[in-house]
Amino acid sequence: MNEKLVISAQIALRDCLNLKANEELLVLTDDATINIGQALFQVGKELSAECALVVMPEREVNGQEPPDTISELMTRYDVVICPTAKSLTHTTARRNACAAGARVGTMPGITEEVMIRTLGADYHKIAERTYELTS
Repeated sequence: MNEKLVISAQIALRDCLNLKANEELLVLTDDATINIGQALFQVGKELSAECALVVMPEREVNGQEPPDTISELMTRYDVVICPTAKSLTHTTARRNACAAGARVGTMPGITEEVMIRTLGADYHKIAERTYELTS
């Protein structure tokens, strides 16, 4: 597996979603983004109490709901991350998962190149610099 992709997955889960060792993680991906999903799953197994990987067929359009069984599953996890070709951001499934207490990160249209380039940053250093510049 691409080492830079794994490092980006660590940053996404640890720094951006604040995944804790006692939490359960669901990685929901599709055929188009399966390599990203697998990297997040690999890292998630190391960082969380339990981690599941679900691969669904790619949605036809942005905002199309995932299957009902997957929607229900999303409500049972502490953290859900969704690297998918089409957006799940504005779905009832995502809203229900958040209402159930899950922290949900959607990554519509993400590619390996974009993930490596954008999630390879040191978010703590960016926050520090931002604070300095705005103070």
